[in-house]
Formats: sequence, structure tokens, C-alpha cells
Amino acid sequence: MIKRKMAAASVLSVLCISMVVGVHVNNSRKPDLIIPKREEIIKEGYPKNEAGQTYGMGGVIYGDPELLLAIGEDDVQGYVKSTDLVGDLPESPEEALELNKIKSFRILMYLQDGKTVIGEFVVGSPADEEEN
Repeated sequence: MIKRKMAAASVLSVLCISMVVGVHVNNSRKPDLIIPKREEIIKEGYPKNEAGQTYGMGGVIYGDPELLLAIGEDDVQGYVKSTDLVGDLPESPEEALELNKIKSFRILMYLQDGKTVIGEFVVGSPADEEEN
């Protein structure tokens, strides 16, 4: 159980670091996308959508939101579900070995509502997709 939590925390930490660096890259933002300001998150906590999911950039306050700000394909900004980032955790050592062979995978990106799909995000290196 501890190893699963550590693996999930590692994936989220890598995503948070890449997002902080990536936010300053020239990217395309959907007009309906709401991105809370860092100061607002510090003062009021992560905002919630109608479904009660928290959203925003990770690493601002203790605990990450359920919908993490990310930059996906074609430099589109949106949110990815933190549960999608981790994927299925292995049930056995054999399954873990098989999962290690997968170097990257794609997940959907959403508006802050967690429903409206606006693009895809590659977890891992896009160059590794051809090898999968």
C-alpha cells in the first residue's frame, strides 16, 4: 500500500514539475478554460466544479486537486484527472513487469467541469509511444 502511494506521489510530482515549467511555454488556451490564480488557491483553497471536483495547478498547497492543470497535444491547456495519471496499479509482480514495458500512454484532457473533453495528454515521453 505504501509503495502504491509513493508511486502515485512520484507521478504527480513529475507532472507538477513539468506543468510549472510548461506553463510559461507558448500554448493554446480554450476560451472556456478557467485557471485559478496561485494566490487565490493559497487564500481560498482549490475551487470546485459542479461535480465537487477540485481543480487547478498542482503543488500550490498541501494535496493536489482532482483535476490537474496540464499542457497536452498541440500545446492545448486543460485538466487531467489525477486518477488517470496513475493508471491501474499492479496486483502482482508479473503484472508490474508487464506495466513497466509500457513507456507512455494517453489520457483525456478536460475543461474544469471534468466532463468536456478538449484534448489528449501523453503520460511519459511522446517519442516512446511508437515503441508501445
